[in-house]
Amino acid sequence: MKKHHRILPWSMRARLISFVVLVTFCASMLTIALGFLATRYAIYQEIAQEEMEAGHLLQDLEARSDLGLEEVLHIMSRDQIHSEPFSLEVMDQFPEEVRGALMTDGVCTVFSGTLAPVTYVLSYDHLVCITSNRGANMFLYALSRVLNMVLVSSIAFLLISLSGVHVFSKPLMNLTEATRRIGQGDFSVQVPEPANGEMQELVRSFNTMAKDLNQSSFLQKDFIASVAHEFRTPIATIRGYAQMLEMDGIDEEERKDSIQMIKQEADRLARLSDTMLRLSALEQQTAPQCMESFSLDEQVRQVIVRMQTAWQEKDIRFELDLQPVKIQSDQALLEQVWTNLIQNAIKFSPDSSTIYISTGLEKNAGYFEIRDEGIGMDEETQSHIFDRFYQADRSRSGEGVGLGLSLVRRILNLVKGQISVTSSPGKGSTFRVEIPETVQKKE
Repeated sequence: MKKHHRILPWSMRARLISFVVLVTFCASMLTIALGFLATRYAIYQEIAQEEMEAGHLLQDLEARSDLGLEEVLHIMSRDQIHSEPFSLEVMDQFPEEVRGALMTDGVCTVFSGTLAPVTYVLSYDHLVCITSNRGANMFLYALSRVLNMVLVSSIAFLLISLSGVHVFSKPLMNLTEATRRIGQGDFSVQVPEPANGEMQELVRSFNTMAKDLNQSSFLQKDFIASVAHEFRTPIATIRGYAQMLEMDGIDEEERKDSIQMIKQEADRLARLSDTMLRLSALEQQTAPQCMESFSLDEQVRQVIVRMQTAWQEKDIRFELDLQPVKIQSDQALLEQVWTNLIQNAIKFSPDSSTIYISTGLEKNAGYFEIRDEGIGMDEETQSHIFDRFYQADRSRSGEGVGLGLSLVRRILNLVKGQISVTSSPGKGSTFRVEIPETVQKKE
């Protein structure tokens, strides 16, 4: 069923229609006035021509026949022509130019202001006055002609104009309806784009905004659902072990294990909350807060040293190729990037394996590359590793919260950096980060 747009009082469409109707009315009045003047002049010329033809016919009958004046006038009588004889003495009242024309040609048409023209003919020693019956209703006759013309043209103009208003206002009405739907929470709406012009740019911008809002709404709902799920698991674990501690007959070893699991899950909740707060803060941030020049290779070296306990427990060795490079960026944010990437490499590397890290300058961009000998990833996993709460190895889900690489991607977006990954199952993974901001080789 076709939906009709409701025309709101004094909406743009209503104002356009009112304007078109007003313009049509004014144009019609002006056309009537000008058309009346032009039509009246044309009718005057038609009447004068008819009277002149009647006058010449009168002279021709007088010259070619022996009929008397009354018989000739009877023959000439028509529905629109009236003839009446007068004495020649009436000519004394005429202006000199009229008398001269009558004496010369025998026929003279006289125009007098707004009155219909009158034709005088010298015939049979009489002065015959010829008038048109249309002259008595000159105003109505001329007005009827104009009104017919104006009525047809005004209707045609009004229909064409209203069609134009409908075509012009349709994108606006669509935008109004789409805006109303967005206000009701429906961000999936898209407005058909006009062919060209400013309206096309407006609709295109609106569609882009609606698409961004829809994506943001989807991400927000997905984020809330993911957060609820991630919180539910440790809370359920804590509740289960707490109920176990309340049971009678539990031995000391089981009690210690329950307490240890409660502590681990509590720590996990704390990490999750802390990471979410940092990610939320980064989502609100639109640019790096502190741009400074620092040594990339030295910062990476310090991160490795701070994580010594973690990699020593697994007897992991590092092979480093840290070329001296200085970069201009946000030092605190990038430290989180190296920490997350090195921490992931340690977590997914087997015991007594090697992690390879290199830094350098390539095409005026500083780079950081880390390669491990861990379990690797298939293509499906690689396509999701930057998603929030995604954990490819569920057996290690208790060791993290699945937000580390989301933080890395958000930070690199802020500093205009790029990250890429190459991996295959059983052959480890390689992450490469490039920082294009004002990079120079360290001296």
